[in-house]
Amino acid sequence: MRVFTVCFVAACLAAQEAPPKPAETKQPWTIVAPGDEWFDAKRLADLVAAMQPLAEKYSGLKFVRAPAVRAADYASWEKLVGEEMPGARDPARAVAFILALYLPDRDEVVLGPVLTSYLLGKGPNDAAVHAQARLVHEIVHVLQQQHFQLASRMRAAENADEKLVLRSMAEGFATWVEEQVAAKEFALANYGHHNTKMYTRNGHMEFVRGRDFFARLHERGGEKAMHDAMRNPPMKLYDFVRVAIAKPATEAKPDVAPPPASEPEKKRGDGK
Repeated sequence: MRVFTVCFVAACLAAQEAPPKPAETKQPWTIVAPGDEWFDAKRLADLVAAMQPLAEKYSGLKFVRAPAVRAADYASWEKLVGEEMPGARDPARAVAFILALYLPDRDEVVLGPVLTSYLLGKGPNDAAVHAQARLVHEIVHVLQQQHFQLASRMRAAENADEKLVLRSMAEGFATWVEEQVAAKEFALANYGHHNTKMYTRNGHMEFVRGRDFFARLHERGGEKAMHDAMRNPPMKLYDFVRVAIAKPATEAKPDVAPPPASEPEKKRGDGK
């Protein structure tokens, strides 16, 4: 009995002292690049590098490190969209409609085949320049993560309203920067109007409401107000929408000479 007790105690101590097994980390699967003859990895990398200064200029943020951007072939894109949007009502439509994804777990932007082909000149006449503006949108998500961990916070949010506000801020700020670049760098005057129609038609109002939210903040407090909104805990959904739907500030009128001063009114009974 004594030998059994000693052995039992020794076994218990050994079990208590045994180090815990390390948690298994699942390695991300390999995203395959397009194999089409038109795909040019170097040209795509040059385009990404050219868009970085524009993203920084209009966002007011600097890249801590260069954004990682890769292109996916159709099979990889279909699998990736399925993983990122498992609840999509129409998976095939999601694969076709979504142009790119920022993946905070991988810390990279993945471009879908359609956007990649447009960037490399395989689309309608003005598709390439529109695609460049959209590329700016995607790498702005990298800036948001590097400075505010916005994508990670959105994924971690458990409250539905909070998650919606964070998503609206992520997409809205990126859309606001995208449209600034389109209008001021690429002379695409109707780009924002086109975005509004497209997102409204497809039910993606977080892009529109988020963009309008940041437009109102920019009018009121410039870049600091926009950055503070992304840095701080998200406001309540009702307050967020109230800011987004507020009327834009009236544009300042050009300076004009002040009107001539009127003569002082004559006092009654002064005889003059």
